[in-house]
Amino acid sequence: MPTDTPEAFGRRLDGLSAQFSDAGLRKLLTELGQDAKVDAAVGFRQDLGGDLAMRNWRRKAPQKLTARYDITGPSTMEVTPERRARGPISMLESGRKPRRAGGVIPGRIRTTKDGTQSQRISFAKRTVGPMAPKETWSDGYKVIARRFPARLKDHASRMIRKGIGG
Repeated sequence: MPTDTPEAFGRRLDGLSAQFSDAGLRKLLTELGQDAKVDAAVGFRQDLGGDLAMRNWRRKAPQKLTARYDITGPSTMEVTPERRARGPISMLESGRKPRRAGGVIPGRIRTTKDGTQSQRISFAKRTVGPMAPKETWSDGYKVIARRFPARLKDHASRMIRKGIGG
Protein backbone atom coordinates (compact mmCIF):
# COMPACT_ATOMS: atom_id res chain seq x y z
CA MET A 1 0.00 0.00 0.00
CA PRO A 2 1.35 3.45 -0.84
CA THR A 3 1.94 5.65 2.16
CA ASP A 4 1.98 8.94 0.25
CA THR A 5 -1.22 10.88 -0.33
CA PRO A 6 -2.08 13.11 -3.31
CA GLU A 7 -1.40 16.11 -1.06
CA ALA A 8 2.12 14.81 -0.40
CA PHE A 9 2.67 14.48 -4.16
CA GLY A 10 1.47 18.05 -4.60
CA ARG A 11 3.90 19.33 -1.98
CA ARG A 12 6.70 17.40 -3.65
CA LEU A 13 5.87 18.97 -7.02
CA ASP A 14 5.72 22.43 -5.44
CA GLY A 15 9.20 21.85 -4.04
CA LEU A 16 10.44 20.89 -7.49
CA SER A 17 9.00 24.05 -9.03
CA ALA A 18 11.77 26.02 -7.26
CA GLN A 19 14.43 23.92 -9.05
CA PHE A 20 12.94 23.96 -12.55
CA SER A 21 11.89 26.69 -14.93
CA ASP A 22 8.27 26.70 -16.11
CA ALA A 23 9.17 24.93 -19.37
CA GLY A 24 11.25 22.33 -17.51
CA LEU A 25 8.51 21.67 -14.98
CA ARG A 26 5.92 21.35 -17.77
CA LYS A 27 8.16 18.81 -19.54
CA LEU A 28 8.55 16.88 -16.27
CA LEU A 29 4.77 16.83 -15.69
CA THR A 30 4.19 15.71 -19.28
CA GLU A 31 6.52 12.75 -18.86
CA LEU A 32 4.94 11.84 -15.52
CA GLY A 33 1.46 12.11 -17.08
CA GLN A 34 2.38 9.75 -19.89
CA ASP A 35 3.69 7.25 -17.34
CA ALA A 36 0.53 7.66 -15.24
CA LYS A 37 -1.62 6.70 -18.25
CA VAL A 38 0.36 3.47 -18.61
CA ASP A 39 0.18 2.78 -14.86
CA ALA A 40 -3.60 3.28 -14.81
CA ALA A 41 -3.98 0.69 -17.59
CA VAL A 42 -1.91 -1.76 -15.51
CA GLY A 43 -4.30 -1.22 -12.60
CA PHE A 44 -7.32 -1.73 -14.86
CA ARG A 45 -5.93 -5.06 -16.09
CA GLN A 46 -5.93 -6.37 -12.52
CA ASP A 47 -9.75 -6.21 -12.56
CA LEU A 48 -10.52 -6.82 -16.20
CA GLY A 49 -7.80 -9.19 -17.38
CA GLY A 50 -5.87 -8.41 -20.57
CA ASP A 51 -8.85 -6.95 -22.41
CA LEU A 52 -9.24 -3.22 -21.76
CA ALA A 53 -12.39 -2.78 -23.86
CA MET A 54 -16.01 -3.01 -22.87
CA ARG A 55 -17.30 -5.26 -25.64
CA ASN A 56 -21.04 -4.66 -25.24
CA TRP A 57 -21.01 -1.14 -23.82
CA ARG A 58 -21.45 0.59 -27.17
CA ARG A 59 -22.95 -1.49 -29.90
CA LYS A 60 -20.87 -0.27 -32.85
CA ALA A 61 -17.36 -0.31 -31.38
CA PRO A 62 -15.76 -1.56 -28.17
CA GLN A 63 -14.95 1.17 -25.67
CA LYS A 64 -11.30 1.28 -24.60
CA LEU A 65 -10.71 2.04 -20.95
CA THR A 66 -7.93 4.60 -20.85
CA ALA A 67 -6.81 7.47 -18.67
CA ARG A 68 -5.73 10.99 -19.62
CA TYR A 69 -3.73 13.68 -17.91
CA ASP A 70 -4.15 17.45 -17.87
CA ILE A 71 -1.59 19.99 -16.74
CA THR A 72 -3.86 22.53 -15.09
CA GLY A 73 -1.37 24.86 -13.42
CA PRO A 74 2.32 25.58 -13.14
CA SER A 75 2.90 22.56 -10.87
CA THR A 76 -0.43 20.70 -11.08
CA MET A 77 -1.23 17.54 -13.03
CA GLU A 78 -4.58 15.75 -12.91
CA VAL A 79 -5.16 12.17 -14.09
CA THR A 80 -8.77 11.36 -15.06
CA PRO A 81 -10.58 8.78 -17.21
CA GLU A 82 -10.66 9.51 -20.93
CA ARG A 83 -13.85 11.32 -21.95
CA ARG A 84 -15.61 8.36 -23.58
CA ALA A 85 -14.39 5.96 -20.88
CA ARG A 86 -15.97 7.85 -17.97
CA GLY A 87 -19.25 5.94 -18.10
CA PRO A 88 -17.79 2.43 -18.19
CA ILE A 89 -15.18 3.26 -15.55
CA SER A 90 -17.75 4.79 -13.19
CA MET A 91 -19.96 1.72 -13.62
CA LEU A 92 -17.01 -0.59 -12.92
CA GLU A 93 -15.96 1.54 -9.95
CA SER A 94 -19.31 1.77 -8.16
CA GLY A 95 -21.34 -1.13 -9.57
CA ARG A 96 -24.76 -1.16 -11.23
CA LYS A 97 -28.29 -1.38 -9.89
CA PRO A 98 -30.71 -3.82 -11.54
CA ARG A 99 -33.58 -2.51 -13.66
CA ARG A 100 -36.32 -4.07 -15.76
CA ALA A 101 -37.19 -3.17 -19.31
CA GLY A 102 -39.85 -0.46 -19.41
CA GLY A 103 -39.15 0.72 -15.87
CA VAL A 104 -38.77 4.42 -15.11
CA ILE A 105 -35.23 5.68 -14.56
CA PRO A 106 -34.00 9.24 -13.99
CA GLY A 107 -33.28 10.92 -17.29
CA ARG A 108 -31.28 13.90 -18.42
CA ILE A 109 -31.44 17.22 -16.60
CA ARG A 110 -32.50 19.96 -18.99
CA THR A 111 -31.61 23.62 -18.35
CA THR A 112 -33.55 26.35 -20.12
CA LYS A 113 -32.24 29.78 -21.10
CA ASP A 114 -33.69 31.41 -18.00
CA GLY A 115 -31.81 28.96 -15.73
CA THR A 116 -34.64 26.69 -14.62
CA GLN A 117 -33.89 22.99 -14.58
CA SER A 118 -36.17 20.04 -15.16
CA GLN A 119 -35.45 16.34 -15.24
CA ARG A 120 -36.84 14.26 -18.04
CA ILE A 121 -38.04 10.77 -17.34
CA SER A 122 -36.50 7.91 -19.29
CA PHE A 123 -37.54 4.33 -19.62
CA ALA A 124 -35.14 1.40 -19.46
CA LYS A 125 -34.75 -0.16 -22.89
CA ARG A 126 -33.64 -3.58 -21.68
CA THR A 127 -33.37 -5.55 -18.48
CA VAL A 128 -29.95 -5.40 -16.83
CA GLY A 129 -28.78 -7.30 -13.81
CA PRO A 130 -26.92 -6.01 -10.80
CA MET A 131 -23.15 -5.82 -10.69
CA ALA A 132 -21.02 -5.50 -7.59
CA PRO A 133 -18.46 -2.69 -7.56
CA LYS A 134 -15.02 -3.70 -8.86
CA GLU A 135 -13.28 -0.44 -7.88
CA THR A 136 -11.39 -0.37 -11.17
CA TRP A 137 -10.41 3.30 -11.03
CA SER A 138 -9.24 2.92 -7.42
CA ASP A 139 -6.98 0.05 -8.46
CA GLY A 140 -5.53 2.17 -11.27
CA TYR A 141 -4.92 5.02 -8.82
CA LYS A 142 -3.14 2.68 -6.40
CA VAL A 143 -0.71 1.61 -9.12
CA ILE A 144 -0.09 5.25 -10.08
CA ALA A 145 0.48 6.21 -6.42
CA ARG A 146 2.81 3.27 -5.82
CA ARG A 147 5.00 3.99 -8.85
CA PHE A 148 4.87 7.81 -8.76
CA PRO A 149 7.68 8.54 -6.24
CA ALA A 150 10.25 6.42 -8.11
CA ARG A 151 9.22 7.84 -11.49
CA LEU A 152 9.35 11.39 -10.15
CA LYS A 153 12.85 10.83 -8.81
CA ASP A 154 14.06 9.21 -12.06
CA HIS A 155 12.64 11.88 -14.37
CA ALA A 156 13.75 14.79 -12.18
CA SER A 157 17.30 13.51 -11.75
CA ARG A 158 17.60 12.79 -15.49
CA MET A 159 16.43 16.31 -16.33
CA ILE A 160 18.85 17.84 -13.81
CA ARG A 161 21.73 15.79 -15.26
CA LYS A 162 20.88 17.01 -18.76
CA GLY A 163 20.69 20.59 -17.54
CA ILE A 164 17.12 21.11 -18.74
CA GLY A 165 15.84 22.29 -15.37
CA GLY A 166 17.25 25.79 -15.37
